[in-house]
Amino acid sequence: MPPKKPKPSKEKDDEEIVVLCFKVLTMPRPLVPGCSRVPCGSCDQPVWLSPATAAHVADKPHRISCAECAAKDPDDDIQVMPPSEGQIAEMVAQDPSLTPAKIRRKLPASNPARRKAAFDEIIRRTRARKRTDN
Repeated sequence: MPPKKPKPSKEKDDEEIVVLCFKVLTMPRPLVPGCSRVPCGSCDQPVWLSPATAAHVADKPHRISCAECAAKDPDDDIQVMPPSEGQIAEMVAQDPSLTPAKIRRKLPASNPARRKAAFDEIIRRTRARKRTDN
């Protein structure tokens, strides 16, 4: 009998993407035109989901999360994806001071640690804001 081939790991492909979105409560107008109001997957509060982000995750396992719920997530193994070309285009269209190069330097595809640090900074600010809001 021939040796069994190891089964390819689907773990990487099946990982759930957590989409970090701004709450409608804290941002009454979306940053990007055409955003959809969708519920946070944890607290059900409405959040803004941009068209480019919705398209980017449409065929991938994902869950929508507001920053507050993401800040409560105990998962230390979060990997932050680089922004898609559509997401970069949305950001640049809304803020003329941004350029694709600036965005790619802040969230470089080749540097997961730097992307994670940017994410951690958002979470840190969210936690600090939450403490001062109480």
